[in-house]
Amino acid sequence: MKKVSVVMCTYNGAPYLRQQLDTIINQTYPIHELIVQDDQSTDDTMAVLEEYAARYPFMQVHRKQQRKGIADNFLTAMAYATGDYIALSDQDDIWELTKIEEQINAIGDSWICYHPSPPFNGDKPLFDYIVDPRIPNCGLEIIFGNGCVLGHTMLLRRSLFNKMIEHVPQAMFSGLYNHLFHDGILFIVANALEEDCICPITYVNSPLTWHRRSDASVTKGEERRDLSKRTWGNAMRLVLRNINPKRRKEIAPLIYDRLCAIRLLLDCFPMSSSTAGARKMINAYCDKKWYGGFVFLCESVKNRNKIFYAPEKNQFIATLRALLLPITMYDKYTIAYRYKKEGRPDA
Repeated sequence: MKKVSVVMCTYNGAPYLRQQLDTIINQTYPIHELIVQDDQSTDDTMAVLEEYAARYPFMQVHRKQQRKGIADNFLTAMAYATGDYIALSDQDDIWELTKIEEQINAIGDSWICYHPSPPFNGDKPLFDYIVDPRIPNCGLEIIFGNGCVLGHTMLLRRSLFNKMIEHVPQAMFSGLYNHLFHDGILFIVANALEEDCICPITYVNSPLTWHRRSDASVTKGEERRDLSKRTWGNAMRLVLRNINPKRRKEIAPLIYDRLCAIRLLLDCFPMSSSTAGARKMINAYCDKKWYGGFVFLCESVKNRNKIFYAPEKNQFIATLRALLLPITMYDKYTIAYRYKKEGRPDA
């Protein structure tokens, strides 16, 4: 039986921590070890962790000496893992009890296995979950359209973490943390190593994690969900919102810096055919040459079925979305811009 290490990072998570710990401990697939690293919590988080560690010998608790943000917390905590696989956990989510079992059965030869994670608040989902029959894109191109695979849904091979440490200089990580979360880094590394496996990332189409949303984010989430409905009116609103000169001036540096950070990370790995399209788009954007915008548009259209959540059936719509990408991609950076303004270390 393959050993699974669960890695959780905490920061002031006492109110919901017990509920999540219980869903991890009671998994149908036996957990080899539960590693929790706290990032200088000021509430009762450490007391809860010590209580559980005293009851469960396979649980170990670590505490950071200096708060450096969620990306650093997760990647340094993963170094303690000794299992064949690592499952990442947020402190306040709820896992289905079959989560690890289903992901172990599905991962095959892939580096990462992930799944959908419907949001909830309090004791109820924010909306009725409907199974989406589409197979999501999970190649490197989605960094422009859909983002990346979310860390709290990941089961990954320990060997992926080892290869990341082997290829990426330790001194580079502090700079990467300014522009990428831990899940973004792992997602990029898995795609950069695609030729080392049959398929870098596998998807399980089942909601194995319920992702808790704070009261403050629920309203904004509902607004964004309304805008995400596929109507021509919403498409027009999205375009108009992102051609605002003030908004573009504020967010453009974030896009540029993040893509440059991704290029720096990719340069630690050999060039592969699977990442060639995304690399061309990154280079076109970051090099700032006079013809860069044209190259970016051409590559966007060429990769139109890889950039967004799933391939479009209507290729006219796919091409139109690709042509509008230089405008609409600004919307993906709104949250990062807000974090920067708030001085959060994870932005």
